[in-house]
Amino acid sequence: MDNISLSASIAVRRIIDGDTLSIWFTTNGVPLHQGLNPNDFSATPKWTESGDHPEITPHVSSARKNAVSLLTHKWKYNSVEITFARGTGWVKSSNFDGKFKMNTKNGTLAIIGNLATKDNQDADVLEYTGMASVGSASYEMSNSIDVLVTMLGSSAFFGGIEASSTMLGVTDDNGNEITTSILKFWLKNAGGDVSKYSVKLYRGNETTPITTIENAASGGSITIHRDKTGEDDKLYVDSHQLFIAEFIVDGTVVYRSGVSIDDNADVFQLVLSSSSDVNASTDSIITPKVLRNSTRTAATIGNGTIKYYILKSTDLTVVRSTSIDFTNNAEFAAATLTITDADTKDGKGNEWDLTVNCELTAQVLS
Repeated sequence: MDNISLSASIAVRRIIDGDTLSIWFTTNGVPLHQGLNPNDFSATPKWTESGDHPEITPHVSSARKNAVSLLTHKWKYNSVEITFARGTGWVKSSNFDGKFKMNTKNGTLAIIGNLATKDNQDADVLEYTGMASVGSASYEMSNSIDVLVTMLGSSAFFGGIEASSTMLGVTDDNGNEITTSILKFWLKNAGGDVSKYSVKLYRGNETTPITTIENAASGGSITIHRDKTGEDDKLYVDSHQLFIAEFIVDGTVVYRSGVSIDDNADVFQLVLSSSSDVNASTDSIITPKVLRNSTRTAATIGNGTIKYYILKSTDLTVVRSTSIDFTNNAEFAAATLTITDADTKDGKGNEWDLTVNCELTAQVLS
């Protein structure tokens, strides 16, 4: 019998042969954020092909360490497919005014034009779809990443976390296993980069910070690693972990942002599935499952507790939370969460998308 403590906020697709493939991204370190000047609607920072611009590279990994590769690459921008000129190497998009280019070899997407405009003042979504090849089989895999677009004001702050890798326990392009992820932080306002601020980092929805960087603007970073090293260790990933950063200027929290890190090599993995998106007529049911990574079969759960946190995607503050105790596997399977349209609004005209974070403490019987 094993005692487990896991967390999750996204589902991982299960494939036919019992393996699990995961799509994840790395970036070139340029923050996926553009702000708009409210006076002339100019974008800050400006992204150009010859100057600084973000690049997003997709990767695929196998829980069983099988050799896997991506054969084809497609990208969508706000649900519309980006079309590219024919050729090899870097090819420019033929729609969206040529604001994107893609490397046909590895699927890297570069944003070489400004996305923030007078007509686009909301967060954007880039969705990647690739054909993953494992042995003689192939599977279509997808994942998405957000680009933050915000209106800048004299007192408005916007920040983020750049992770060197959002997936541990996989191999990089040089065949080396990734065992750590380095978190770096950025904070901007209408004047550009903020020169002095501190960062408090939290583990999931815990209320006590696990570490603080007093002068994050000077380039401080935090290293996240696999597996807990001691009772006081909070900078580790066990299957999946959400880390939340508070950005503080002159003693006041001015922004919150989060990043999720996964460990592809853990013995157990907590997986969440959603029945649907949510709207006024449709609820979304979140269902948990614990899988053994070695076989990708469901584990039998004994007694334990599962905690759900419904978070605003805008600032990761808690909309509501609930805790469910269970004594056997059947009760665990029934420990679902129902999300309603009321969770997405405050009745004052403010609406938001949601992220569900989940923490599980339980016994595994078999």
